[in-house]
Amino acid sequence: MVTVGTTFPIHRDRARHILLAIGFAVTAAMGALAATLFADVASAPQVAVPPAGSHVALYVQVQSWHDGAQPAVRRLYLQTVLVNSGRDGAPAPDVRDFTVRAADGRVWPVSPAASAFSTEALQPGEERGLNMVVDLPVTASQLRLVMVHHGQTESVPLVS
Repeated sequence: MVTVGTTFPIHRDRARHILLAIGFAVTAAMGALAATLFADVASAPQVAVPPAGSHVALYVQVQSWHDGAQPAVRRLYLQTVLVNSGRDGAPAPDVRDFTVRAADGRVWPVSPAASAFSTEALQPGEERGLNMVVDLPVTASQLRLVMVHHGQTESVPLVS
């Protein structure tokens, strides 16, 4: 005979049934929790992750300022180089992966200068030149060229 916090006795068969019922209830609750967690993970936006052995570094070789079409605008030309310093191939960034950012939080998209960006994957050790142009207000200062690509962020300071 077993007593479980009650004033009436619980016999062996009845105790087994009660424990089985509690076990089933706990299992169902755990299953529901697992299903909820899985649904949350499955509905989260997926970010493409580059291969573990790849790393794309960004360098600015040349930058030059020119007068813009309007008096309050300057045009910045950037000659950049991407280098896959990893041991595996890496997806190539798109022009939309690049922006110029000011210290005050303003952001400007860049455009390809002369030719479009190549979409071929970067092989290990490969270097690829990218030429970009961006129109900025004359007042923009403390600038950085930022590349956000497949969860990786590279940032290079620019001379303003």
